[in-house]
Amino acid sequence: MTMPKPPPCDACALRRVKCDTCNPCTWCLKHDQPCTYLRVRKRRGPKGPRPSTIVRVAEQRTLSPRMDESSLASVPVSSTVNTPATPSSGSGYTSRIPLAQYFTYLDMYQSKLYAIWPVVAAENLKARLCDETHIEPDVHALAAALSAATILQLRLLDAESDSISAAATSEAFVRECLRHRNTLTSSNTISTNLLLISLFLHMYYANTGQIHAATFALRDAITYVHLLRLDDEDTLDSLPVEEREVGIRIFWVLFVTERTFCSTHGIPILLQKISYLPDPTQEMNNGICSITGFCCLVRLFTLAESLLPSKTKAIERPQEKGELRLLYQDITSNSVTVGQGHEQGQGCTSLSMVTLQEVDIQTTRAWLQSLLWQRALSNFLLDSHAREAQFTPEFPLTLAKGLLGFLSRIPLESIRPHAYAMVHICPTSYYHKHPII
Repeated sequence: MTMPKPPPCDACALRRVKCDTCNPCTWCLKHDQPCTYLRVRKRRGPKGPRPSTIVRVAEQRTLSPRMDESSLASVPVSSTVNTPATPSSGSGYTSRIPLAQYFTYLDMYQSKLYAIWPVVAAENLKARLCDETHIEPDVHALAAALSAATILQLRLLDAESDSISAAATSEAFVRECLRHRNTLTSSNTISTNLLLISLFLHMYYANTGQIHAATFALRDAITYVHLLRLDDEDTLDSLPVEEREVGIRIFWVLFVTERTFCSTHGIPILLQKISYLPDPTQEMNNGICSITGFCCLVRLFTLAESLLPSKTKAIERPQEKGELRLLYQDITSNSVTVGQGHEQGQGCTSLSMVTLQEVDIQTTRAWLQSLLWQRALSNFLLDSHAREAQFTPEFPLTLAKGLLGFLSRIPLESIRPHAYAMVHICPTSYYHKHPII
């Protein structure tokens, strides 16, 4: 049996040098130091739980006491083994956030955000949440993701902090969303609910400035689009009318979101546009609001596809002034007043919803016009004496003045739903980067 190595002397242990364990040792003799072996070595291995850990364990036992032997004996054996990991009918698998909190934010989405995200029927979602006989994790995850995105998109934490429960913050909804989504296995069927979960998680992460997480969630949603083949027109033709309309709307919401986010953060674009556009006559939300403004927004993005920045290595084709002039006219003529749809009885039950859509259109138009000016600048087409304002160096300031004048007449509740996107599309941002102009 190997004899344990004797401990070093106190001086060598303190200096962390090798000791020959003699008495006195060589190092102490050489340096004329007293050689002692008084230090008590600490016992190796675990030292036991910290006092704070003991307190937390005691608190946990108080909150969720363990079953004693008598209660355990009364439980059938079948209920203690092979417990399913995923929720099933009658399993008692419930949400950690009260349904009333979900309904509060789902109602806010329906009244304030459906005009810009017309992809979820809130009443139908609420009904499925209340169905205790058939609990669907993807439905709960979608409701939680949509609630979190609604809180951040509407800036409710800043505007209504006194009325929001601490237990139902956006972070709590995201944790609840991820908890429900993690119960889904790889064998679950790919569905639009999973796509929408990733899309609304992207909205949440983008509004909180978590760019990497937002990018991953956006790419996740785009992957679901490819798996569901929502970018394939033959697949869309094979779907029932209502299901096809839902797929088209989801595609274009994701298309607009990707174009805005990627052009802002310099990320390559993946989705390619399709010829099918949303149908404003299709009622999917019990006539709560017309999507005329959303359809107009989609047309703006399809027109301005050539203006969006490209990250490919190929050299961009120079654009002539006449081509940019026609594009400017198309952008201006397609940003019609959304209130016309309301006057024709097509939709919105609230004038504030019409105003929200007009803000969306006017702000997007200003952003695209600023991109057109940037393209004219890169092609050396600016002229201080040009007749068209969009070809003059001071056009961004004129554009910003007009946009701010429009927004100054709009109630704050119609501007807040645009959240972080409103900051990134300011038409003066590029002008400030080039003060020499």
